[in-house]
Amino acid sequence: MSAAPPEINRGIRVASRIRLRTDVFDRLAAERGATTNAARARLCGMDRVNLLRIRKGQTPSLELALHMADRLGTKVEDLFEAAA
Repeated sequence: MSAAPPEINRGIRVASRIRLRTDVFDRLAAERGATTNAARARLCGMDRVNLLRIRKGQTPSLELALHMADRLGTKVEDLFEAAA
């Protein structure tokens, strides 16, 4: 029986299989007036620490990834890519 990956903070998974396309994220956030990490995090409904973890490669939960894409007016497929 295999255990599910542990969760860190709200909606962040340790094992990473996808990663945030920071160029796309930053551009879309800037179009909405969010130019700092704190403002970007607020825009996506999370705290700055969670955003920094995602930017460093931790995989968000599906629910959080969908929420981020929705708040930025894009699709999850455009916001995230497969990690190498």
